[in-house]
Amino acid sequence: IGSRGDKLRTKKKSKVKADLRSKLESAAFGEVVKRVCIIDNTTAGKGEKEDETYKYLRKEIYEFASEKLIVKTPVTWVLFRKVLQVLVRQSKKNVVTLEYACAVGAACKINPKDVPAALMFYHELGVVLFYPHIEGLRDKVILSPKWFVDCLGKVLALHESEDCENLQLWKLLREKGILVQPLYAAAWKDCEGIECEEIMQLLVEFHLAAEVKTEEYHDSSVKQFFLPAALPAFTKDYSTVPPGYHFKATSLHITFATGYVTPGFFIRLVAIM
Repeated sequence: IGSRGDKLRTKKKSKVKADLRSKLESAAFGEVVKRVCIIDNTTAGKGEKEDETYKYLRKEIYEFASEKLIVKTPVTWVLFRKVLQVLVRQSKKNVVTLEYACAVGAACKINPKDVPAALMFYHELGVVLFYPHIEGLRDKVILSPKWFVDCLGKVLALHESEDCENLQLWKLLREKGILVQPLYAAAWKDCEGIECEEIMQLLVEFHLAAEVKTEEYHDSSVKQFFLPAALPAFTKDYSTVPPGYHFKATSLHITFATGYVTPGFFIRLVAIM
C-alpha cells in the first residue's frame, strides 16, 4: 500500500503501481503480493470525497479478519484463560507448575489431558509461554510473557548494566559475547519461579546461545555460553578500528539467495555455527 496518492496524477499513479508490482514480484515474497494500492491520505474520513481505495481496503481487511482470524474455541478454554490472567494480576504469579495449571483447568471443567493442548493454543497466541519439548521447562507455564522478556533483558539489555560487582563479566559479554554462569546466575536470581539454568536451556534451544569452553574466564569448570546478540554490530567503517588493532579471524561472508535475512535468523545461524 503506497500513500500520498494526492501527489500523483492518474497516469503517473498507474505507472508507479506497475513499477512497484514488477519489483515486488521479483522479490522472494513476491507470490504473496496480490495487489498494489496507492491511497490519497488527504481524503480519509471525508465521506463521498474519500478515495475509493479505502473502501476496497476495508472490505479486504474485514473479509480476512472474519474468515481467517476467527478461531472456534471451547467456552471452558476461554474461562481457563481468564482465570490465568486473574492469577497474574491478583496473586502476582508469573510462573506456575503444569500440575497447578491442570488444577485450574479442572476447575474450569477441562479434562486434565486436554490442558496441555489448551496451553499450546494460548502459547501460539502469545498469551502464555509453554515449552513441553524443553526438559527443564516442560512442567512449567509462564503466565506473563512480558515478565519473561524483561528477565531476558537483564542479560540481553541494550543499555549498560549498573551491576558494579561484575563489571569484568559484563565487559566479557559485551566485547566477546561470552556469558559465564556467575553473571547470569546473579542477573536472574530474582526471577522467581524459574531457574537460571532453565532460561539458558531455552536460549540454547532457540539457537540464541551456544555452550562453549574458552580461556576467557579463570575457572574452566564454570559454564560459558556464546551469545551473538550481545555483540555490538560492526559498522563496516574501518576508520573506527583502534590503531594497532589486528583482526584475529578471517571474515566469513555468506550470501543469501533472497538478498535479505532477518537479524533474528542471522543470530541463530551464528550460534549454530
